[in-house]
Amino acid sequence: MGRGEVDETVMRRPNRPASRSVAPCNIRTRQPGRRRAESQQSPLTTPPITTPPMQRRQLLQTLLATASVGIPSICRGTAASVADLQALADQAGSSGAFPGFQIAVLAGRRLLWSTAQGLADASTGQAATEDTGYYIASTTKCFTALAAAQRAARGELDMQATLARLLPQAAWRPSLQAERITLRELLTHTHGIDADSVPAQLRVNFSGVYRDNAELLGWLAQATPASGGKTFDYSNMGYDLAAMAMAPVGRDGWKLQVQREVLDPLTLKRTSPWRSKLDAKTLAAPHADSPQGWRALSANKQDSNMGPAGGMFATAGDLARLIQVLLDGGRLDGRSVLSREVLDPMLNLQVVQNRKVLGYQRFGHSLGFDMARLHGQEILTRLGSFRGASSHLSFMPAQGLGVAFLTNGDAVAGMAGEQLLQSVYRCLLGEPAAARQMLSEGLKQALQVQSRMRTAPPPAPASDWPLPPAALVGRYSDAQLGELDLVWTGQALRARWGVLDSELTLRFPEKLQWRVDWSGRGILVDVLSDSRGRVTGLKMFGQELQRQLPPSADAIDPAPGPASAGTRG
Repeated sequence: MGRGEVDETVMRRPNRPASRSVAPCNIRTRQPGRRRAESQQSPLTTPPITTPPMQRRQLLQTLLATASVGIPSICRGTAASVADLQALADQAGSSGAFPGFQIAVLAGRRLLWSTAQGLADASTGQAATEDTGYYIASTTKCFTALAAAQRAARGELDMQATLARLLPQAAWRPSLQAERITLRELLTHTHGIDADSVPAQLRVNFSGVYRDNAELLGWLAQATPASGGKTFDYSNMGYDLAAMAMAPVGRDGWKLQVQREVLDPLTLKRTSPWRSKLDAKTLAAPHADSPQGWRALSANKQDSNMGPAGGMFATAGDLARLIQVLLDGGRLDGRSVLSREVLDPMLNLQVVQNRKVLGYQRFGHSLGFDMARLHGQEILTRLGSFRGASSHLSFMPAQGLGVAFLTNGDAVAGMAGEQLLQSVYRCLLGEPAAARQMLSEGLKQALQVQSRMRTAPPPAPASDWPLPPAALVGRYSDAQLGELDLVWTGQALRARWGVLDSELTLRFPEKLQWRVDWSGRGILVDVLSDSRGRVTGLKMFGQELQRQLPPSADAIDPAPGPASAGTRG
């Protein structure tokens, strides 16, 4: 990436909307090890029923005056605690590590505070508000899992039903043993299917181009067993198959079920698996880092490439409502919306894992959530990322704490966001000074990464390429991946794959390898040629795409724009 300072239009924060806070929380448990000592030291005892009225009034006044003794700092009136949280948000928001973000914090199983900072769109200067919708990527998985749990609790869906039974129309490979893979295993990443063995799966969350479930299932049925067997192995494959098992007929079947089973009962009005059903003006634009600061990207998510493993827009406020109902025994707004049968698999260990990710020591997985330890406490998390977006939903059931966070920035914003959230938890656990120090150190590391990215040498100009752009433009096709167009705009070579549109930059000239970034994780694209040096195809994701159209004037595009096939399928 290039050199230079951050664009001041990105660094300059617009007037921040008023933060929201609620009445003081009501945590019932005291700090560990203090209950007996406090009861011995306190001069207050429960007055006997025979106490005269005047004395009872005096005791009540004394009780109210000293009620905060022994209660964690987050509950001693929200003024100080909210100020601590706001200070953390302000510190993060002014750092330049984000284009914009939302955060919502729960304590005592209730919303305590929320705020929005920065920009929804750096290209227009539109401010982020608490009503701005953000893409939540893989945080979608907990919604899909919850919809399945709702139906299973009513006896409409059997979690032990096998893949062969649920999708009998598929011609599964015998080696896969589809008759031994259950729906529960699909939703807990223990299905034993090699997610990389069928590149066509990428159509669901990348290009978005496939006709219907039958076409997609025809490819997915060719998957092979994973080398590690049925050990925990996180991927999108299980959720893509589970969604078809839940709704075999239409592409939008899983979306309808999430709407009916989760969004409607929880009244999540600003959350949707359909981008088209939301007001585009309220959605945050994805952003990538650049030498000039945060740069807004064109929309990279439409209805067609929003899948059950990653495919929803939401607000932090709506995510906070989901956290609240999970923390509060299925109750929300004074009514029961989730049964114990639904909550049990969502909150309790289903399978074991052992890995450290972003500071979380993960030890298990429930239905839809990673189970981990953070600051010595058990925490359930569901994170997500895509190019220009990072999301985080987490909660500590024993403490009644939870955090939802959304940003419209890519790698650096996601890294800095995790530092903010983990600092917030430290503050909620009674260590505000340590939280501030932790955030300062974490932001320093994120900004160092940002600085290296912004001052890295720029990509080689097309004039220095081993092949001119005219030799590369055209249409390329593969049975599994579909069609990919390379288009020269006069300034850049664009790789357009269904909904996705990204610049192709030279990476290794001696190997004829270019790089494209559609998802936030760049991939290498090999250029294939014949004995005469003519380009015949491309290779990516292990597949060879054959060139279908030679270079022509039709392949020259005067200005970049969305892919022509953006809404097909």
